[in-house]
Amino acid sequence: MTKTATIIDFNTDGSGKALFTNEKGKEKVLHIWNSIPGENVEYEILKKKGDKIFAIAEKISNPSPLRIEPLEYCFTSSSPWQIIDETKEDDLKKEIALLVFKNHTEIQSLLKESEVFSDKIYFRYRQKMEYHFFEDDEKLFHLGMFGRKEKGKIPIPPSALATKELNDLAVKIVDFINKVKPGRKQIKTMIVRSTGTGETIGGIFITDREAFDLKDFPFENVFVYLSDPRSPASTIQEILFTPKKTSIKENLSDLSFAHGVMSFFQVNPKIFEETLKDISNFLDTKDEVVDFYSGVGSIGLSIAKKVKSVVLVEENKEASDFGEFNIKENNIENATGINSLSEKLLDYIEKEKVIIFDPPRSGLHPKIIKTVLKTLPKKIIYLSCNIETQARDIEAFKDFYTPVFAKLYNFFPRTPHVESLVVLERKSL
Repeated sequence: MTKTATIIDFNTDGSGKALFTNEKGKEKVLHIWNSIPGENVEYEILKKKGDKIFAIAEKISNPSPLRIEPLEYCFTSSSPWQIIDETKEDDLKKEIALLVFKNHTEIQSLLKESEVFSDKIYFRYRQKMEYHFFEDDEKLFHLGMFGRKEKGKIPIPPSALATKELNDLAVKIVDFINKVKPGRKQIKTMIVRSTGTGETIGGIFITDREAFDLKDFPFENVFVYLSDPRSPASTIQEILFTPKKTSIKENLSDLSFAHGVMSFFQVNPKIFEETLKDISNFLDTKDEVVDFYSGVGSIGLSIAKKVKSVVLVEENKEASDFGEFNIKENNIENATGINSLSEKLLDYIEKEKVIIFDPPRSGLHPKIIKTVLKTLPKKIIYLSCNIETQARDIEAFKDFYTPVFAKLYNFFPRTPHVESLVVLERKSL
């Protein structure tokens, strides 16, 4: 059923905010995609979760002055801020961040004093994409994505956010799939990556080892993985095909970082370089650094030359192996790597250590927070792609740490997401 609402603000997830009173008289928050504050909209409810109602605007009666035509028809699924004037994007992300950090007046003050760092490149910046496959009525496969409104997958064009080289590889993979004609349920998804120099690598996830004949597999830079259909999209059971090219390299901070299909690496390295410079400003030659959730070492190794020592802690085996490789490849003598869950290396969180955190969107493990509060390391450098979980975690530290630096980086243009760096120094004990 279509309902009407007035959008009063942005929610912290970047959707339009409206209020709704249910039949029991309880007020609920509406999260309405394809809407901008000030607009009156007709919306359709998509799902309910707790006190939140998620919806999509079907009709706009008074478009906001900020509204522009989106570049892609699938924008609500891929990059829902394509409807917002590019020149206003950074300011709006800053406003949302200030709202998220409403209980952190010191961080708010620091954010107000700094501009969101952006290179003003809004498309063709992403160097990693995960695509699904969509099969039409004629048994032809297309790039696919889960729709925000539609149930299941929808066919999409190559992403306007991704690099040309990445999309070229994705299209070639789809062409191959259509040539060999596997069954709809035999293939699952693909991951494709590129670099600033145009290198590419990819992986196809299939649910049936008989989906196609690997003897004639035409790609020298694409893995084939067996994946349980009941598991998350990019879960690997077995590597069925290993190509000649198993990694790509990105240059950052005068270093070379090899990484693979399943290794965490920032999707926007150009903006990431500014983040590394800012992190480096808070380190010196006496510092012993532990870099948790380190990926292939892009943060820890970039600052290694400035500090006494660095330990990389990474759960993902592939990423950890590349971290070790990158230590040797860049001739870094004061760094070591450990393949482990971060929460299993709590002994490395010591009083006189500098701790770097760059966790997944879920934030820090509770055991890590508990250990930080017990040992009180002298400095915490916390980089996050999810400002809500970052604010939640920092809330636990506020009695013992003073924020000395906070800055936002537009890693993800045309989306509501923003990267946040907060540096915390231990208060006098």
